[in-house]
Amino acid sequence: MSKYLAFYRNAVRAALNDNDEEDLLWTDDEIEQHILHAVRDISMMSPAEKKVALGMTASSKVVDISSLDDLINVDRVEYKPEQTPPTFRNYTEVFANKLTIDTGLTPAATATGTLTGTVTFTRGNKAVSAAGGAFSSELATGNFIKKSDGV
Repeated sequence: MSKYLAFYRNAVRAALNDNDEEDLLWTDDEIEQHILHAVRDISMMSPAEKKVALGMTASSKVVDISSLDDLINVDRVEYKPEQTPPTFRNYTEVFANKLTIDTGLTPAATATGTLTGTVTFTRGNKAVSAAGGAFSSELATGNFIKKSDGV
């Protein structure tokens, strides 16, 4: 970001006609503060999103994100990647360039993602009735389920 910041600082300085090295109206820090504030405001409205595949070991929930340049925020984590439909997971912490994925919410359903048994949905009711399956072991609090037609 610093190489871009210098470019924009110089462009702002030129736009303000603040080029007299002996008598600058604005310090570099003041201009940079306003540029960063503007970038933050713009990013909130229209962030530049990136999708990056990062490796992790089979038994770990921790991903090293130190290789991500100019990272501002992590919005969502797809785990396991490249599944259809995508499965997004919460992450519990970002600390010291490490992201800990909440893999505890992963359903233990069949390889196709299909749960066993039969469920009954009642319009307008949050409760779901289940019969003939292993829902208590296949799902955990916080999992989402939907009908097979996706509705």
